[in-house]
Formats: sequence, C-alpha cells, structure tokens
Amino acid sequence: MPCSLPRTALLAALPLLLLTACATPGDSASRASPADPATLAAQLSAGDAPWPQERWWSAFGDAGLDALVASALRESPSLRIAEARLAKARALADSAGSLRFPDVSSSLQATRQRYTENGMIPKPYAGSILTSGELALDFAYDFDFWGRNRDRLAAAVSQTRAAGAERESARLLLVAAVVQSWLRLDRSYRVLDIVEAQRTQRERQLQLTRRLFDAGLAAAGDVASADAALAAARQDMQAQREQITLQRHQIAALAGFGPDFAATLPRPQLPDPAAGGAALPSVLPADLLGRRPDLVAARWLVEAARGSAAAARAEFYPNVNLIAFAGYSSIGLGNLLKSGSGIAGWGPAISLPIFDGGRLRAGLDSANADLDLAIEQYNQTLLDAVREVADQAASLAALAGQQGEAQHALAQAAKTRELTQIRFAAGLASELTLLADDDAWLARRRALVDVNERSLETRLGLIKALGGGYDAAPQSRTHEDAPASAAQ
Repeated sequence: MPCSLPRTALLAALPLLLLTACATPGDSASRASPADPATLAAQLSAGDAPWPQERWWSAFGDAGLDALVASALRESPSLRIAEARLAKARALADSAGSLRFPDVSSSLQATRQRYTENGMIPKPYAGSILTSGELALDFAYDFDFWGRNRDRLAAAVSQTRAAGAERESARLLLVAAVVQSWLRLDRSYRVLDIVEAQRTQRERQLQLTRRLFDAGLAAAGDVASADAALAAARQDMQAQREQITLQRHQIAALAGFGPDFAATLPRPQLPDPAAGGAALPSVLPADLLGRRPDLVAARWLVEAARGSAAAARAEFYPNVNLIAFAGYSSIGLGNLLKSGSGIAGWGPAISLPIFDGGRLRAGLDSANADLDLAIEQYNQTLLDAVREVADQAASLAALAGQQGEAQHALAQAAKTRELTQIRFAAGLASELTLLADDDAWLARRRALVDVNERSLETRLGLIKALGGGYDAAPQSRTHEDAPASAAQ
C-alpha cells in the first residue's frame, strides 16, 4: 500500500524541501582587510596636541584672505557639485529606509467596456457596454527576515556619510588652494619690491660705470656687464608682474568670479612670513589620520560596500511579504458603493530562488569584488595620508634650519653693507663698492623671502594633511539603524 503523509506534515516539510533545492551563496566572501591606521601612524609620534581650528586660515590675520575664502565657499561650483552628490545620497538613504515600513496605497479605477457574451460574465451584463469600477486600499509589508532591507539601508547610510566627508574634502582642497594662491601672491609682491630696488640700484651702477668709462677708468666690458645686470632686473620685474596678474586671475576663479574681479583684489596683508602663520601641533598624534575627510570618506565607502555585499547574500534566501486589500468593486458605477460590492483579501507571498542561471552568484561575487576594491582604496588612501604627513613634517624641520641660515646670511650682508656705508662716508670706499654690497644685501633678502614662502606653503600642506580642522563626527541626518561599525 503506498505511503501517504498528512497534509499538515507536507506543508511543514515544504520549506525544508525548498531550502534544499534553492540556489546557495556558497563560500563567496571578501578577501581584503583594512589596514590599521594606528600601526602606520605610530612612528610619527605618540603624543597629543591641539588640532588646527576649523577656520584655520583666520590665524593669518588678513581680512582680504578671510573675505576670499568666504566667497569661494559660497560661490565655487566644485562645492555645489559636492552638495548635489550629498543631496542625492540622502535621497537614496531615505528611499532605502522606506523599505522598513508597510506600503499602503489607494486606487480608483473606472473602465468603460463591452463584455463578451461567451465569457464568465453572466447576463444581463454579457453583451452589454457598461462601466466597471474599483475603489480599493492596498497593503504590503516585507518581513525582511534575512536583513536584506536592513543591509541596503546600512549601505545607503554609509554612502550618505561618505558623500558628506567628500564634500568636506572638496571644501578643504578649495580653501587650501585659495590660501596657497594668496601666499604666492604675497611672495610675488615682496619679490617685486626687492626687484624694483635692484633696478634702481643697477641703474645707478650703470650711470657710474659709464662715467668711469668716459674718464678712461673702466673698460667697455664693465659697461656691458652693468647694462646686462640692469636688463636682467627689468626682465625680472616684468616676470613678477606677470605672476601677480596670473595669480590674481587664479584667485578670482577660485573665489567664483571672472578675470574682472582680479583687478579689485588688494595686496595681501600677511604678517611677517618669519612668524610662521597659523599655529600647528607641536607633535603629531598617532590618531591624526581620523581627521582627514578623504580617509573618512574611504572608510564609509568600505562600510557601504560591506552592506551591499550582505544584501547580495540575503538575495539567496526566501522573501516573505504580507499582501492585503479591501474596498469596493462593481459592474456599473451606480453599484460601486453598495454593501454587496465589498471586496477584501490577504495572504502571504513567498518567493525563493531555485535556479537563476548563476545570476545571484554573479551578483554576490560582484558585490564582494566591490568590497575588496573599497578596502584596498582605503588602504591606499591611508598610505598616502601617512606619507603626506611625514613628508610635510620632514620638510618643515628642514626648512626651519634653512630659515635660520638665510636670516644669518641676511644679517651678515646687512652688517657688511653698513660697514661699507661708514667707509663710503669717510671716503674710504667707492660708490660702486657700496652699490655692490647693496646688491648682495637685496639678493639675501630675496633668498629669505623664498625660503619663508616655502615654509608657509609647507605649513599649509601640513594643515591640509591633518584634515584642516575637519570634525569627523557622524552627520546629523542619519538613520537609527545605521551599522554598528559606522558609529565608531
């Protein structure tokens, strides 16, 4: 006699049979692992120090620079692009978050049609032209037993936070570019002052040399040499004025304006470059890399990729939805709201992938590859960040020594010039000797301007490498069920 099982036993065994027949994710998983920032940065220092403030450029004490930065932050297209990307990421997170809640919708339909005489519609409706109507309220809810929607939400929230950090990274790059251009404009003006003094001094040298030549006390080569030195000074003046014009144009573009705005820019009023500008940490804390917005963005992109990979894995498991509806349906609009026209129904909807030709496995492999890519990009960003900070710190230490030597050389040139002035006043030195010492003194001044400008730009580079005062705290617009790792 054939064996038979009760219907309830068959229903109870059905999920097990489906699970044994369905597609499975197998052992597909990510192979990369994020590097440890503390390990890489520990060699920089183990101390603690204050970070650059959020408005670090204000420490330069230049009102013109403050106004330019404010204009750039307000008008720059690059920041507007970053803002648009953030707004899109927030909208996608809101869309993913809506999957946690039931979907309730209403519908009203009215259809004018002729009903067939040979179908399921009985007479007197068969063969007639009538208007059918339906008014219903539909309900659907995804139970999300396997966390697919939760993982999608976690990925979307991480994408939003990454977009927020990328916006701050764009902001930092823009402000740093404005400040760097302003520093270079200040250096060009300082060099122009020196070159103009050199031109005046070399004009006097040429006059005296020509007099000596006319008196038979100098050779024609001396006149030619003095004339060439004057031409070089004039060429240098033209080059510095060109640099000033180009730097003004660049600053105007960074501030969000056209070239006409460049003509309205004042001369920078920065303090003495030897003073060092904005304050920086005296030591570099081991956790400094947490303040870099590009690194924060890369970390959130890893979290987003991890959530997407988890959601792709959940696609292999059954999806259970509850569907229900209630309302009215009738043939003839006059009957629509009558009590006998009521309709209602509910029931579960279960879907389970059994054979999909490898589509789900390919999707999971792709998501794991994206996760590996995000992790390795984070690791590369971390390595670059450590190198940038170490390079800027090393350059600052070297430039401190160069500044000291340049100041010493200038002091000695000034002393030599002063002694020559005394000898000239006593008739013991010629004016040409005095002018030659002036030339050497001006050259030492220019060398100091150059090394001071390099020092300021390097300090700016370190501020940028330290994150420019960026606060890496989570953005206020987040969802309650953000991934646990995202709150760290």
